[in-house]
Amino acid sequence: MRCRDNSPETIARTEKEVREAIASLTSRFGANDGVLRLQLRYTRVLQQLRRYDEAVAILQPMLQLQIRQYGEQSTIVAYIRSELGNIAFERHRYDEAQTYLQRAYEQYSRVHQGSVDEDLSRSAFALARLYDVSSNDFEKAGKYYDIALQMASPSSGPLPLQVGRYSAHYGAMLKRKGDHTRAEALLRRAVSNLPSSQAEGVRARLDLAELLLTRGENEQALALEQEAAPGVTPQNDPDMTAQLAKLKAHLEGAPAR
Repeated sequence: MRCRDNSPETIARTEKEVREAIASLTSRFGANDGVLRLQLRYTRVLQQLRRYDEAVAILQPMLQLQIRQYGEQSTIVAYIRSELGNIAFERHRYDEAQTYLQRAYEQYSRVHQGSVDEDLSRSAFALARLYDVSSNDFEKAGKYYDIALQMASPSSGPLPLQVGRYSAHYGAMLKRKGDHTRAEALLRRAVSNLPSSQAEGVRARLDLAELLLTRGENEQALALEQEAAPGVTPQNDPDMTAQLAKLKAHLEGAPAR
């Protein structure tokens, strides 16, 4: 699990605590499942700190060890591949990311055989985002976004944050594609599931506001802009800051309707 409070101070404190816990447990009990879980958590914290080389240095030998112990079909092997793929994606190494993420998705698919599963949902979303960002392959990205959303909606009820995240990215892609009807439905779903304090919730509100503004629905667009604005700072996302400034300029020059 990632740190819920994403402030640099909290992440740095978590890194220190987890690192010390790994050292303590390893010295007392040696390598075991508890240490493995902590190491995986540590690599996620390192990713938050953008210390990707350190995370990879832990994950790659861990992957080989897990393959030797449990074989290629282990879900932990699929999980480690997903993490390595996500790191490659963040570093814009898209071919490497595709290799890891595709293999992870295929492993999860074989294990779960079409049943609804959160791991499979996350894996499909990672592939969708890769095709969306790296190649603008709308067809492949849409296929995996659809799978991700399906897998995030089990019979016990949808998983709101996952549904919100996937809908936000899928809606943004369809907005770029010009499919405004489907984009609006997905972005509204994202806004209803994501708080305006979360980055993806902020961007979903800005994207939906831009879309509504093209139809002259200025009051709704203004309400969304006002919800989103407190979550945007030049430090946390320059692109989002520019998007907000552009939206404000359009709203100030447009008559209410």
